[in-house]
Amino acid sequence: MRKCKLKGKKITVNEVLCEESIDKIIRHDEGYRVLRTLRGSPPYWERTKKDIFAMIRQLGIPTWFCSFSAAETKWKPLLRVLAKLTKNMNYTDSDILKMTWFEKNELIKADPVTCARYFDYRFQMFMNSVLKHDTSPIGKIKDFFIRVEFQQRGSPHVHILFWIDGAPSLGKNTDNDMVTFIDKFITCKRNSRLAEVINYQTHRHARTCRKKGQSVCRFGFPLPPLDKTMILHGFDENKPINEVSEAKKNFVKVSEVLDSLKSGDGCETTLEAFLKSLKMSYDDYLLALRSNIKPGQKKVFLKRNLSEIRINNYNEILIECWEANMDIQFILDPYACAAYIVSYISKGQRGMSNLLSNACREAKESEHDMRQQMKTLHEIFESGGQSSAPYNTALKVVVCGIGQVVQYRNASGDQRESVTVGFADQSMAAKGTLYDMTKKDTLRVGSTVMLMNSIIKKDMKTIVITNKSKVLKTSPLEDVPRERIQEGHALACPPPAETVEIKAVHTSPVKTLLTIRGQIISEEMERTVKVGGVDTSVRALRVKDESAVCKVTLWRDFAKRKTSVGSHIKLTDVAVQLFNDEKSLSTTSRTTLQEVESPEVNKTMTFIAFEWIDSEFLTLTADTEDFPEFSISKETLKIALQCTETEEVEECLLRKLPLRANINFKEREILQITVC
Repeated sequence: MRKCKLKGKKITVNEVLCEESIDKIIRHDEGYRVLRTLRGSPPYWERTKKDIFAMIRQLGIPTWFCSFSAAETKWKPLLRVLAKLTKNMNYTDSDILKMTWFEKNELIKADPVTCARYFDYRFQMFMNSVLKHDTSPIGKIKDFFIRVEFQQRGSPHVHILFWIDGAPSLGKNTDNDMVTFIDKFITCKRNSRLAEVINYQTHRHARTCRKKGQSVCRFGFPLPPLDKTMILHGFDENKPINEVSEAKKNFVKVSEVLDSLKSGDGCETTLEAFLKSLKMSYDDYLLALRSNIKPGQKKVFLKRNLSEIRINNYNEILIECWEANMDIQFILDPYACAAYIVSYISKGQRGMSNLLSNACREAKESEHDMRQQMKTLHEIFESGGQSSAPYNTALKVVVCGIGQVVQYRNASGDQRESVTVGFADQSMAAKGTLYDMTKKDTLRVGSTVMLMNSIIKKDMKTIVITNKSKVLKTSPLEDVPRERIQEGHALACPPPAETVEIKAVHTSPVKTLLTIRGQIISEEMERTVKVGGVDTSVRALRVKDESAVCKVTLWRDFAKRKTSVGSHIKLTDVAVQLFNDEKSLSTTSRTTLQEVESPEVNKTMTFIAFEWIDSEFLTLTADTEDFPEFSISKETLKIALQCTETEEVEECLLRKLPLRANINFKEREILQITVC
């Protein structure tokens, strides 16, 4: 807590020692602000995003947005170093050319640290010797912002914003000035001298092109041909609907024809012949391209012919020196820069953001203190980033059990669900948390599955399954010990907490899970409170058994459950809470609530008085703190007192009071009594 700033607020010793104050700090995430100083965490990138906004305010709109990827299997110097380090062999260029892709891949996997260090060294040399060279291959650099990120396969790439001295910008220069500047530094043409490196720029559709069920390539390939570089504007909002609709239809037609062309097709075809085959005029073609631009925005279309529709933008000097895939874009729209580029370049690792959000939720709802909660976050953060380590292992496991579905709200306030799953193999059992409910149907108790891209925590006993994970069906896993199956089932469906008398609540540590049975003696009306900014239902009961009385707070769906005063209930897995020096109970995600019959109770008591209810029943008053009364039939008492045939029950009872007896009763009705 002393490492984080709380916006001027001070935390006193009494507040730190108070359980309620600590819970409040946790609920408002004040205890997690220390993560802002931890490089790579979502709060860290959020702060970095603000730094970029400050740069934009001071320096203006950036000129270039560039990306540089790695090509480990193509970089000969790297492969030579890896061969020397991992195999103690000296490879020549001809040896490397003879290597298969698999052999290169094995070299890279054998020493990922050297690969990362080589990428960093190569980029630093590239930055200092090429980008900042006096020849200014992309213009004289005034300032820049860099972010290196690692893809799931472990390969790094760099995103950079460049501010170029004297570059034209939107609002200050004409479109023609910007087009002239773009043509000076960016191209997409086929160059026979650069054929090998241009191959890195050629787009080939893959699974990632059509994420989330998209029918078209999300990267926009193939790109439309044009006879010159142009900056096109999106339609105005007052454009007639029929004209917009016609233009959109033409764009779909153009896209379908371009997508049907294979790389190299139409090499000799001119733009004029292409439009003639579409039966479309040049003006209609430009309107079709404009229909795919959002209203009020602008977009650069490079000069390209039909043989270049799958070649991405590049700079000839940069790609020749970098020898790997690159991208360079001229930044036109300040809104696009702020809303898209800044978000992209400073994005927190999305999987990590979701994971930490869920982890924070789990931590808050757990029985652990704040120190343990922070330890949990540390473990997930350390093992859950975009590096390849957590995703390396494919696990073949048996599904042993599936717990209850838990509803929660993520950091954005959206309703989400998760479920706990128990897994086992021949050696051990593990607890899994599934956050992508679309995969739940594949997880059936008793089936064997292959888990890929799941996150394994350091203890190797906890698995996190996210939307990036895969759950695949596979052949049965044989020889899994029965005790492992049972252990995995217990992890997913843990048995209820120990059933105790209510008086044990007042001596149990805070956060302890207990199960109680008792009678409702009072209940409050349902009310709504804010929890994490979300309206949440809550209601309180007072429950008692023969040992004591305690307050039980019902949250969310439990608060809406119908209960009645006088009924007996059983509550499993309720947590002990402390507020204003009073112990109480609170429902958790594991809690169940059910009505039960009143229990039979055995007790030894001393009775000091009685009163007749009618001719056949009377009540006995016990000598305890609240002087409880118990009803009993005349015949049952007569047998217990061993009255003579001529002696009346009342006469016999008066003679033996105070009467010490062991009684078996239910709801204050004595079923059996034995005089001590």
